[in-house]
Amino acid sequence: MKKFMYSSMAVALLAAAAVAQESTEPEAIYEDDCVAFVNGLGNYGETCIKSGLLHMAENTCYTMNADRSAENPKWINNDASQTWWWTPVACTKHEVPPQPIIEYTYEPKGCIAFENGTGDYDQHCYSEGLLNMAEGKCYVFNTDRLSDYPGATVPTWINNIATETWWWVETECFNAIPVSSSSVEPTSSSSSVTPVSSADVDCSQLDPTDQEYQDRGCGASSSSVEPASSADESSSSVAPTSSETVVSSSSVAPTSSETVVSSSSVEYQDACITYVHGAGGYADNCYKAGLTGMKEGVCYKLNPARVAEYGNSLYINGTAYDTYWWEETECAQVEVIPPRDPNTYRLEDKGCIAYEHGAGNYTKNCYNAGLTNMVSGKCYELIPARKADQVNAQYINPTVTDPYWWQETLCQDTVLLDQPANPSAPEPKVKSIAADNSSLSVVSAAADVKTLRVFDMNGKLLHSETFTGMVKDVDFAKFAGKGVRLVRITSGNKLIAMKRVSVR
Repeated sequence: MKKFMYSSMAVALLAAAAVAQESTEPEAIYEDDCVAFVNGLGNYGETCIKSGLLHMAENTCYTMNADRSAENPKWINNDASQTWWWTPVACTKHEVPPQPIIEYTYEPKGCIAFENGTGDYDQHCYSEGLLNMAEGKCYVFNTDRLSDYPGATVPTWINNIATETWWWVETECFNAIPVSSSSVEPTSSSSSVTPVSSADVDCSQLDPTDQEYQDRGCGASSSSVEPASSADESSSSVAPTSSETVVSSSSVAPTSSETVVSSSSVEYQDACITYVHGAGGYADNCYKAGLTGMKEGVCYKLNPARVAEYGNSLYINGTAYDTYWWEETECAQVEVIPPRDPNTYRLEDKGCIAYEHGAGNYTKNCYNAGLTNMVSGKCYELIPARKADQVNAQYINPTVTDPYWWQETLCQDTVLLDQPANPSAPEPKVKSIAADNSSLSVVSAAADVKTLRVFDMNGKLLHSETFTGMVKDVDFAKFAGKGVRLVRITSGNKLIAMKRVSVR
């Protein structure tokens, strides 16, 4: 299944980047003192709850009633309005002091091609030769097969399917090597990596076909392409915010294969979305995450037999393996138009108006004021399903946080310019990294293979995935309330972007 759509999120991110002014003061990062409620954890009286309880009042957190705390139950009533169990408290935050960032370079592990019958699978990692290998990933033998059976030996002939986790474990193809020079401050746009010029290495010992040969400036002459002896990680042509460091891949002028893809090029992104309980519209979407009990790499859609009765319901069964409600489906891709170079357009006010309850014509307007729970500076419109069934409505739900009715929209239209303002200006490999409370969005300028890694501030790797294309959304909800995280994006063994992120 393929669809064609505009990536309005990506355009919004670029628009924000185009008008951003570089700040000289570091942006303070705050973490919530309160956490999301998870029944069964216990110790509810030792913290405050910011989400996850039923019937929570707006902008209010809760802690366990002190009269109940002595009992310290593991499972508890989850209705915030039940004062026997819960007491409203202020939702407090604390500032996270800036911390130095540990810089890394990435070196190949030396993984090899798999060949069945060798019997030494626990001695190597494999970059090719196995079936169903994920792009940009390598695999090692699952040593649990030896610990499960004391005295067992590695078999001579072995299952060769990478997705069979009984035998194989996914691993990174590169080692992260801490840079020995001084650490980089989080808000600095400069890199602590000292470039290596061709004078520091014997080029005759390197293979001219390897990327390292080019990275070290070997083979560069006095031609129009300068040797790669300057810093590999220069500041971005789009000014980063104070909490963001975006680094371009090299000071070398890009070759024709590295030029920015024009707006006429088509990229792909996931058609399926993350399931959100209470959002509605379940018959209109397929889901890649968010349902309970989902199989890895499998997407789901509402059982067609339930569509007629429950297609417009807000609350349904969220268990993927309950076939009464859900059935497996293809994790399809949709075609998207990559974000346009901000030098080729200007932004004009879209003409959104203030919402007036009872005025009607809600399907024809976007709104920049008057709705309940609006975020300052944001605009909203009815979701497409409501536009279809509320054409003649005079009174509707005015609360923008109700996803059954409203969705965020751009407050400005993109108007193309006759000529680019500066068509020759180079663009960074990664244009923006933006995070909210549930997802991380990356907008890049090239559709090459990239690896996104998430670290804690001690350098521990928490998440890694490889992607292609120019727009990438990552489920970030699992990091909510767990402190500052460092996002790094690499292309090959080059760091091309990084940003400190705190998800509330």
